[in-house]
Amino acid sequence: MPCPNEETIQQIFDALTYSKGASCLKMLSNFVGEEKFLKGVSIYLKKHLYGNARTQDLMAGISEASGQDVGKMMDNWLSKTGFPLITVEETEKGLKVRQNRFFATADATPEEDETLWHVPLQLLVVDSKTGKSKVHSELVLSERETTIEIGDVANTTYKLNAETCRVYRTLYPTSRLAKLGSDAGKGARSAFSLSDRMGLVQDAAVVASSGYARTSGALTLLGQMKNENENLVWQEISTAVGAVISTWWEQPEPILKALQAFRRELFKPLARRLGLDYNDTDDVDAIELRTLAYTALANSDDAETLAAYRKRFDTFVETGDEAGIPSDLKTSIYSASVRHGGEKEYEKVLAVYRQPPTPAHKDSAIAGLCASRDPSLIERTLKMIMSDEVRSQDMLPFVGNLARNTDTKSKVWQWLQENFATLEKRFSRGWMLSVLVKNTVSSFTTEADAQAVEAFFREKDTKSFDQALQQGLDAIRASAKWLERDSNDVEQWLREHQYL
Repeated sequence: MPCPNEETIQQIFDALTYSKGASCLKMLSNFVGEEKFLKGVSIYLKKHLYGNARTQDLMAGISEASGQDVGKMMDNWLSKTGFPLITVEETEKGLKVRQNRFFATADATPEEDETLWHVPLQLLVVDSKTGKSKVHSELVLSERETTIEIGDVANTTYKLNAETCRVYRTLYPTSRLAKLGSDAGKGARSAFSLSDRMGLVQDAAVVASSGYARTSGALTLLGQMKNENENLVWQEISTAVGAVISTWWEQPEPILKALQAFRRELFKPLARRLGLDYNDTDDVDAIELRTLAYTALANSDDAETLAAYRKRFDTFVETGDEAGIPSDLKTSIYSASVRHGGEKEYEKVLAVYRQPPTPAHKDSAIAGLCASRDPSLIERTLKMIMSDEVRSQDMLPFVGNLARNTDTKSKVWQWLQENFATLEKRFSRGWMLSVLVKNTVSSFTTEADAQAVEAFFREKDTKSFDQALQQGLDAIRASAKWLERDSNDVEQWLREHQYL
């Protein structure tokens, strides 16, 4: 396929493209079995050794090894844009499942929704009498919809996409989502595996933000996960809660405080169980989980966490001894200290940035310098970015951190506009300008913001970053639609659960 211009090459081979390809191959491996999949790959490699090959050649090798026509099955997965949403309806007969193309804004047109995928459903069903689980791997949805017979489905525990190894999103009925959350919230005692619990959180969060379901349903599921112990599940919970809070950033202060209270309630028991100090016996999961819990609490203005941070950072300021600041919490402590402190804290972090003992110190210092709420300190950081003191490769983390700070989002966008000619010349080739643009604009959440971004770039040559710009605009409009749909829904949920 011809490429419109050389700049396009650098944009089309992005993380999304590679992630979809990898996910589809993982799905195929799981469907045919790892042994047959690897045998098929071996056949493919031997037949095309030192030669050129196409996707169809790989599919032919796996088909030969598995005895199944995987080329037909995978055609639309690899040649068409997007992936499906599987909608579940519980009936007297069992489950009616329907596939449609998933859209981040739930607004696919009939023309955009013509593709039908061969979807391996991978249905997990738990026997209500014995408690034993069975995965039905043979079920493939190739039509628009079908019915899967399950007796007494209302009282049966089930989950589509068992082990979360298929490339689709699942939309359950609201009543079922509450049941799934209750079972997933049992942690290690749950009928669902670690991967299943991660997948449930992901699906609930994504279908809510996309408009296929209400955000209140996702919040209910998340609120039932307090007994979870696994780091990877908590990472998904944190991402889901963070997405709501970052999208609601311009909502009335009582709403934001209520969302922060919800996040504190989730993470407080976890932090108390783990404690603030790291131990030599900690494994990787324990280290990451402690970092996640305390960072979430600090970002939620938890008084106990901030007091502990302040005590340790004050010792660092007064004595220069950083022993009380764990390396894995350095970024969180630096950022919270600057955000809730003043010039003294800012100057200390700036000194670390200028003479960092390690690269990790430098990264943490950048985050800290971007965390301030003080207008004068924010202005210092913005001016410093354009000075010789900040290398080109450090500009991206500066801008990314400023774009995440609710007090600097708008200011870093103004900075980009004022300095765009210089930035365009400085990064005329390569991918850095694309990242700068996308990071700066994508955290906005109103249609007015999207129109302002479009107006600024309307008369500019955007061919080197047009995909990143469009992705940023899409993100803004998706957030705007999410807020428009669910602002009242979230407020009502917060009142019902006594956060407001």
